[in-house]
Amino acid sequence: MAELWADGLLILDTNALLNLFRYSQRAREDFLKVLTAKAGDLWLPHQVGMEFHRRRIEIINEQGSAFGEIEKALDKARGQVDNAFNTYKRHPSLDISPLQAEFETAVKAVIGKLHTAREEHRASMVARNTNEKIFAQITDLYDGRVGPAFTDDELATVHKEGEARYEKQIPPGYKDANKGEPGKYGDLVLWKQALSHVGKVKRSAIFVTNDQKEDWWYIVDSERHGGRPELIEEYYAASGQRVHFMTTDRFLDFATTQVTDISTESVTELESIARESAKSEKAREARDATLTAAEWVWRARHPQLESVSAGTVSPGNETIAQATSVLAKVSQMISALNEEIKQVHSRIMHEGPSPELEELVAQLDNQMAAARRLERYADRELDRAIEEARADGSIRLQRRSAPPATERTTQESFLDYLHRQAEPPSEA
Repeated sequence: MAELWADGLLILDTNALLNLFRYSQRAREDFLKVLTAKAGDLWLPHQVGMEFHRRRIEIINEQGSAFGEIEKALDKARGQVDNAFNTYKRHPSLDISPLQAEFETAVKAVIGKLHTAREEHRASMVARNTNEKIFAQITDLYDGRVGPAFTDDELATVHKEGEARYEKQIPPGYKDANKGEPGKYGDLVLWKQALSHVGKVKRSAIFVTNDQKEDWWYIVDSERHGGRPELIEEYYAASGQRVHFMTTDRFLDFATTQVTDISTESVTELESIARESAKSEKAREARDATLTAAEWVWRARHPQLESVSAGTVSPGNETIAQATSVLAKVSQMISALNEEIKQVHSRIMHEGPSPELEELVAQLDNQMAAARRLERYADRELDRAIEEARADGSIRLQRRSAPPATERTTQESFLDYLHRQAEPPSEA
């Protein structure tokens, strides 16, 4: 690694640069100090520079909106807890009033601290133009060190190659295959730009990214063991040199051996951010995997609808409990998607439209359509499970004697249907 540090290029992915707007002052200063120490070896793919400029305002606004989102979550939790308190006000073993008062005091204290933090953020980041200064520092560091853009013909070639690579799960970028075009090819474009550059300069490199998906990393038992071998081989084939992949926290940790006065607290902060990023990535992958697995089941059952994109999930074996569980999970997925869609539309209202936000809306709309198909499919599976259970005597559902139950329509929700089917008979 010492040799790579001394002789190699330093190439950062978009997320590694954008995280500078998320770091504390000390961590940000330490990371910029390391970049400055390697200033002569910095190089940025044009794709990274373009994505950085497009997304930096989004990241800055995200930091400012965090306070309101947390307060909103606290208000929601307070309402839910208050409802629980009120429900059990007459409980023989619970003295609700002092518990309610203590809870309210605690929530107000947290909100007070949140307001204080928001004012400090405004003073340190907004009033002092800190974000603009960060942007200026990054711009100065990379002045004259950004690669050229690909031509339209070159991009078309990369996109066509990407189709074949993603089909065979050749890295990088195939984990973004569910994104809209041309966004899903962003990682492949930046990689191809890097290969084009090192093919000319014939230099080794340290590649720093916070993207923790398997299409960048060789992962065994949830542990990263360096970059994907395919990428290392491609880099060597282009340059005759080595490339070493690092996350930002590991990079800063190594830099403490090369640059003086780098705080261990900064390394710890970046490690914490990397862990949270990994959790978020796993959650996204779990949702994508659910929809992908569902698509195979849905298409197998509906071969005549092969052209329909995105799918639904199988409820596993066809029991009432499992089908109900699937519906509950789908309901949570739809609620989360609705919330994401609202947030994006809110941002469009405040920031104005942009290609990135429009692409995000399209992605969320596609995911919502897939989730709705999943909901309908799981709904039908549960209906079938109930009918089978009734037929073999596993359950007995009684209907009202008058008026007679009508057949369920496609417009009627599953919960309404189940409630109607399971209601006790009317008393004479």
